[in-house]
Amino acid sequence: MKKLFTVILVVFVVFINIIAFGLILYGLKINAKANEYRTLTNVLAMQNNIYTDKYELLDQEKNANVNIKNLQERIKNEPNNAKAYFEIGYFYKKRSEEQIATKYFDKAIELDPYYADAYANRGYCYIVRKKNIEAFKDLQKAVKLDPNNKKALINLTDVKEKLLSRLGGGARPYRHLGLSGIGLSILILQLLFVVFYELKTKDIKRQREMGYLPQQDWIIVIPIILIYILFLIYQTNEVIKILPYIKFLL
Repeated sequence: MKKLFTVILVVFVVFINIIAFGLILYGLKINAKANEYRTLTNVLAMQNNIYTDKYELLDQEKNANVNIKNLQERIKNEPNNAKAYFEIGYFYKKRSEEQIATKYFDKAIELDPYYADAYANRGYCYIVRKKNIEAFKDLQKAVKLDPNNKKALINLTDVKEKLLSRLGGGARPYRHLGLSGIGLSILILQLLFVVFYELKTKDIKRQREMGYLPQQDWIIVIPIILIYILFLIYQTNEVIKILPYIKFLL
């Protein structure tokens, strides 16, 4: 019976390690794709003479200088004018008030579901607000409606890179460790089992008796387990958010 248990344990450990290293390797593969998108973003930006600095794309559109009061008056007279809502949103976007701008782009899209520029600009606002999944949906829609929208295409490749980095493990300094993080968490779990085992050894008991270590196992182990569980839940949650879009990202 003891021999059977040992065999099962060995098989289980091997299986878990295969999964862990598989996740880490797949995370590295995704990161390689993210690097491709990062390079493509830079190339597209240079080809279109657009200066990219972090998340911001600067342009010289005349709409940035529109008279906001006139536009708001226009909305009162023409409440179903999608273009007026868009121009107000664009005005706030140029003032770096992306949250307010998003509300006006929302209304423009509500009035005209095929308004490519509204999707493109709302997607940009989402990037600045670090809502990359929402940005991806909008920018994908904008490019689908208007394949010639260069800025939307640049922002789309940029947000793809961000999402893939977040999913795979991140070449950029993100907090998310993605699939690689989950694989690492599984390896940490095995380390915890080793800790449990070591706590039962004679040497550890002797150090307890001499007062070098706490008398109770939980004082050492429980904090480690809690950190591990929170880490694993966090990483898994981040991956689950992005996985539905993986086929569109790769």
